[in-house]
Amino acid sequence: MSRPRGRFTASEIIDAIQRWHARYGEPPSMADWDPYRARQIGQEWRIARYRDGDWPSAKSVRNHFGRLSDAVAQAGLVPRRQGQRRAQAGHALDEGVLLHLAHLRAQQEARPAPESLALAVRKVAAARASREGDDLRASLVDLAAAALVWAKATSPADRAG
Repeated sequence: MSRPRGRFTASEIIDAIQRWHARYGEPPSMADWDPYRARQIGQEWRIARYRDGDWPSAKSVRNHFGRLSDAVAQAGLVPRRQGQRRAQAGHALDEGVLLHLAHLRAQQEARPAPESLALAVRKVAAARASREGDDLRASLVDLAAAALVWAKATSPADRAG
């Protein structure tokens, strides 16, 4: 990384929001640019996405714009409603994004794929019990990424090499 995350100008933050939207199909949330917050809500995949690019911190956004939603609006996008965690249109997740998440999970996982998959299943069960639709969708994406990692690890091409 060429600079500390806190050293973004207002213009660079607007550009980053637009790049994030182009890459992930939705504007960033506070948890997307605040790893501590993402960890607190059990969404480690957000931390992986944050570290996979050159993104400003949530604090930097607040310092320049006051609220992330104001910055998102200035970037020409529709801000999320309070508490909205995922894009609501269609709920379809692009296969490329899912494969990207699987790749990031494989790079960061220290546990074997079956254990990782079991943990992801437990997170789905917990989200289902909480009856929080957005949490359930996010945990299902995490489960799919864990399954892809295990599938890749067991493919004949990977075992031959």
